[in-house]
Amino acid sequence: MRIVDIRTAPLSYRCDPPYGSAGGMQARRGGLLVEIETDERVVGIGEAGVGGGITRDVIDKLLQPMLIGEDPLLIEGLWQKMFARTRQYGRRGIVMNAISGIDIALWDIAGKVAKLPLYRLLGGCRDRVEAYASGGFYQEGKTADDLAGEAEGYRARGFKSMKMKIGRNPLTQTHLRHLVDHAELCEVDPEEDIARVAAVRRALGPQAKLMADVNCAWSPSFAIEM
Repeated sequence: MRIVDIRTAPLSYRCDPPYGSAGGMQARRGGLLVEIETDERVVGIGEAGVGGGITRDVIDKLLQPMLIGEDPLLIEGLWQKMFARTRQYGRRGIVMNAISGIDIALWDIAGKVAKLPLYRLLGGCRDRVEAYASGGFYQEGKTADDLAGEAEGYRARGFKSMKMKIGRNPLTQTHLRHLVDHAELCEVDPEEDIARVAAVRRALGPQAKLMADVNCAWSPSFAIEM
């Protein structure tokens, strides 16, 4: 079996209304699908993180030429090949997103060839994994009561865990605030974030798992203080 084609397809949708985290406001979200086709008509699908643009160029112009004709089941070897040949500029960020999308597609091919779900192929011993609800974003006009209502909705649907966003606090953010998209929107002080978390905890009840995602905006010392 050999790789005969690698295709990319950028995806994008508008967020209406926009929503935010400590890292910025999202008016549009995107993704990049990766398809790897083999000479035996087995197609693997992966996802390469954010949008198209540079990530797509890395796959189409840099990684694809080095993979055409290769055996798609030599997953570790192909990963090492991509990593080694991009070592001057690809240890993190966009290039790693691109490599990841291809890696996922290769594993998809391996699962299809073996006729096994990937959790079995990778040695998994369970057939169920607990899911959690991911939400609690900042939005214009969204109050703590609104957030509690959102959490109650997740609980009603059977979720026992929830992750919410906090940290949109201008005075405590460690990254450069002027580089954050729509920095002036939905800003709160730490006390307001405490009230938001408390509202969600009351809505979920004492036994539910509650996770708070600050999107790298707090320093370690401030995170400990909070």
